[in-house]
Amino acid sequence: MAMRKPDEGISEVISFVLILAMLILAFTIWTLYAVPAGGERMEEIHTANIQMQFSDFKSGVENVWIANSTGVVRESVFMLGPDVSESGLEILSFPLTKASGTLSVTANTSMGPLVHVDGVADYWPVVVRYSGKNVYTSDLTLEYSGYDNSVKAYGPSGNLLYVLPGSNQYKVLVPEGTKSEISGNGRAVIEYRLVGNETNNYLYNMGVRP
Repeated sequence: MAMRKPDEGISEVISFVLILAMLILAFTIWTLYAVPAGGERMEEIHTANIQMQFSDFKSGVENVWIANSTGVVRESVFMLGPDVSESGLEILSFPLTKASGTLSVTANTSMGPLVHVDGVADYWPVVVRYSGKNVYTSDLTLEYSGYDNSVKAYGPSGNLLYVLPGSNQYKVLVPEGTKSEISGNGRAVIEYRLVGNETNNYLYNMGVRP
């Protein structure tokens, strides 16, 4: 039987240690650079997408009253957080970012009811608000106001970034007590239905669901 030289065993151990060290180094470099880069890309794309979704929602609500589509239920879809497919690193099974958001639909009772329908409810301007929490990029808050049909975007310090203007001659109102909210990084849907018109005060039923 041939005797194995001691040096051969030592060489195999050293090779294994070197390979393991290289794998650890590669994983560390990937974690420090590739993951943040992918996460930042995901958040940037999502920030652009959520702004477009708010713009589409604003246009959709306006189109409903222009067409006087009373009783027809419409939907606007929002993604509260980014998707891994937006990073270009789809092969990964764990998230590159924990960014998420909260979408809410409420009646703004600070202005007083603008319309009272006997036996139904008082109607108030609607406020649709998205508040995002990012990891690698700046946080973003979006707010649609039914009082003047505008969309305002705010930065992380509450600073106004821009305004998509509307007109306070046409108001989008919802019943008193309207309040719904969803948080997370998945899909959220706002359902809205035009139920009436009182001198350019457009009365809607509106809420958010998964």
